[in-house]
Amino acid sequence: MGMRRLAGSIAQGAFGAIGAAAFAGAAFAQETIGQPVPGAIGMQAGVTELRHDAAWFHDSILLPMCIII
Repeated sequence: MGMRRLAGSIAQGAFGAIGAAAFAGAAFAQETIGQPVPGAIGMQAGVTELRHDAAWFHDSILLPMCIII
């Protein structure tokens, strides 16, 4: 009976650690807003009004000028 209880507690601890790591990964993903992402195309997401204006200027004015030139 002692070995079953020991094996059960080891398994429970292992699955608990995996679950905690999964939640930590989700929290880490939220902390990386504004960070570069490998393989991403386009500008990074912004959180301020100035950043949205800069993205609009880039997409609506600068890119068409570069294409025309």
